Amino acid sequence: MKKLRYSASDITLIAALTACNSVLELSVGNLLHVIGFSLKGSVMVGLNLLVYVLLFSRLRRFGAVTMCGFATAFVNYAITGGFKLFALYCIVLEALAIDLILSAGGINRKSTCLAGTAAGILAFLCGLINGVIFMGGDFSAVCRRLSQLGPAGGWSLAAVLLFVIVSRTAIGVLFGLLSLQVLKITEPILKKFSSKKG
Repeated sequence: MKKLRYSASDITLIAALTACNSVLELSVGNLLHVIGFSLKGSVMVGLNLLVYVLLFSRLRRFGAVTMCGFATAFVNYAITGGFKLFALYCIVLEALAIDLILSAGGINRKSTCLAGTAAGILAFLCGLINGVIFMGGDFSAVCRRLSQLGPAGGWSLAAVLLFVIVSRTAIGVLFGLLSLQVLKITEPILKKFSSKKG
């Protein structure tokens, strides 16, 4: 079985994009939380996707994106401690999902949109697990809170879940397409990081 090997430039790229991802999590993420932006979770997943697509464009093999997600979670924990404890495993799982989809389908509209959608829905499921299992909340109440529809008093649970799927899909597709445009712009810079094959 062939071992995964990373060159010095590979490690440098992973470290640089981990730093970018961590800065986004700690700055934009906290800002959106402070101002009470209703779609903060979905937007952060989308921004993470941008970083992961850039990384995968240079290291087109499974593992690098997951490594970047794990390192991002570690940096978040090192800086914030338990403040974002329940979000840390979500970062890793989202990176793993994106890694699997990009590794299977490559970088194209279908794969990036699917990766954005899958990561967004996975983030919702992580929030559901945190709210119901770890915090002991009521399933229906947690779903309604995570849907960000406000009290959602006039909505049935099925309608709330449908809204979550549709909204997360729309945001995932938006950021999936945006990631391809960002990749085009940054391609000259990324070419400086040559990936050693083998």
